[in-house]
Amino acid sequence: MSQLLNPPGRRELEQVLDRRLGDLPCLPAAITRLLELTREERDDITGLLRVLETEPAIAVRLLRLVNSAAYGVRRRIGALRDGIIILGFEAVRRLALELSVRSTIGHSRPGAAFNPLLYWRHAIAVASITRELARESATVDPETAYAAGLLHDIGKPLLESYGRISYSAFLDYLGPHPTLLIEQERRFIGLGHDTIGALYAAEINLPEQLIQAIRQHHQTSPENIGTSAAPLIALLSLADFIAWSHGYGSVAQNHPALLHPYVEQTLDLDSLDLEKLVRHMDHEVENAARLYHFTLPQPIKLRESLLRYNLTLGCLNSRLHHPEPRQETLLIPHHSLEQTAIISDTLHALRNDLGVERASLLLLDPRGRTLHLTACRNGVSDTPPHPDPIPLGPESGALLACLREKRKQRLSGQTPGERTLMQILGTKQISLIPVPGQHRMIGLLELDNGNSGRAIEDDTLGAAERIAQELGLGLEHAQLLEYSRQRASIDPLTELPNRSSLDTELKQRIAEARHGTRPLALAMLDIDRFKRFNDNFGHPAGDNVLKLIARTLQQTTRETNSVARYGGEEFTAILPGTTREQAIEYCQRLRRAIAKIGRLLTPRFPGEPLTISIGIALLHPTDTPATLLARADHALYRAKQRGRDRIELDDQ
Repeated sequence: MSQLLNPPGRRELEQVLDRRLGDLPCLPAAITRLLELTREERDDITGLLRVLETEPAIAVRLLRLVNSAAYGVRRRIGALRDGIIILGFEAVRRLALELSVRSTIGHSRPGAAFNPLLYWRHAIAVASITRELARESATVDPETAYAAGLLHDIGKPLLESYGRISYSAFLDYLGPHPTLLIEQERRFIGLGHDTIGALYAAEINLPEQLIQAIRQHHQTSPENIGTSAAPLIALLSLADFIAWSHGYGSVAQNHPALLHPYVEQTLDLDSLDLEKLVRHMDHEVENAARLYHFTLPQPIKLRESLLRYNLTLGCLNSRLHHPEPRQETLLIPHHSLEQTAIISDTLHALRNDLGVERASLLLLDPRGRTLHLTACRNGVSDTPPHPDPIPLGPESGALLACLREKRKQRLSGQTPGERTLMQILGTKQISLIPVPGQHRMIGLLELDNGNSGRAIEDDTLGAAERIAQELGLGLEHAQLLEYSRQRASIDPLTELPNRSSLDTELKQRIAEARHGTRPLALAMLDIDRFKRFNDNFGHPAGDNVLKLIARTLQQTTRETNSVARYGGEEFTAILPGTTREQAIEYCQRLRRAIAKIGRLLTPRFPGEPLTISIGIALLHPTDTPATLLARADHALYRAKQRGRDRIELDDQ
């Protein structure tokens, strides 16, 4: 078997599947041989004929499809050799691969959340995009890329058919809430479809490059990716993202997709011919829809204009979930790492040191493709920030060119976008300088000489460019610092507020309740017999249970309430404005939700039902945060003593 990166133990795998890996049904033997056909053999149809003749069922279905209206062949084809000659080697090989993979997926079960046709539509879309990207980049064999696209999510139908917890049960647990599927799979099922698919691919001796592509197409970092597999993994990850963002997801729910930083680092996203790519994808999927009888999402035109935005947003979303450590630089002169101070100091220095009358900063909002006039210094009085965003689009002229080309521009007022900025600032001569960060464009630096109309000299612009680079890095550092401050109050495992954050929040909520003479309740909950999950199924399983509890807490709690991880297997919920009856109703709803998840997890944790016990305390006039916590904890202890999976109220 291939040596996978960080493979799970057999015990962990057997907790996920209802049979040993070696007992899973194999793909048709033809698929391995089809993948192994060399470039030289592709010039000779004899090799392909020999492979197809070993799988009569595939050969029959292939001839049936070749003779269907989808291919528009005028005369009936009765021999495989004729089909290969008419359609071409690669077309027949791809069709044979599709039929081989399709035969393993199974059929829809009545009422099941996992739809094999949606899954297959996604596989075809990803395969066609990956092949087209491989052709453009010339770094990967296009047919290998196509096979990787067909097989990248093979773990999902395997889980549906052979998982202790089926993929349909997992989707039922998720409900309509958008989330990162791969992370929730690992928490709820125990392993992700990527790991299961790669183990299966290794077991049936698929080529190593495909195994690594299946295993790592959701990786957040390429550190452990071998050089031979890295381009294919990047292409596959990008294709998967594009398919999801265009409505070709593998499940009915619309879940966000991430575009990981290493994709940016490996591929030149700006050079992609997006219109050609989208048209190719639609053509391939439309053909497949006729062959395999599935439906298509909305038509194309709007999607091509959204794809560039989606690429950018995917990269930015990825950094929010997986922030990279920034490299320190000696160029940053700012003593403060507060964003407002950095901006103010920089604009002040530009005016004083470069002799310009006004310096402004326009920050880029990638989500809305707009610029925001954030700060403006003109020496007399600071111009207030403009409240309305400045849209970026085809009529933005030099504003958009400055961001895309990453070089200074002078506004001439030839486009509506340029005239808008000139009207806001009340000047006819504006120079723009890009403000780049280490990983993305931050915005634009604007310089002008006000009503005098004097143009900014080239030497001045050159000096301002160097300052703009330092400003961009400084702002990125400030954002990282703010992010770090926020993360300091977050429990890293469950991503809920931690004990320190709870103490601060509870103190504030008690003060607000007393000021407004409103009720307040505190619920403390504990996972019943949690130690057994760690002892019997391993600490990773215990961690997954904690994450599931945290997610359920977030989903069942109103925005006005506050939940936190208190420590260990204990959690809290602060319920402002909540009466005794309302607190009990909330806790019963939460207890039933956890018990339902526990029933779904019975195949994964046999003999260990997942339940919680809850203690409730209502705020008294003399309570401090410490006494309120102590009373809720006392009620929780009583719930444990009286049988668990229940609620107790502290009536003192």
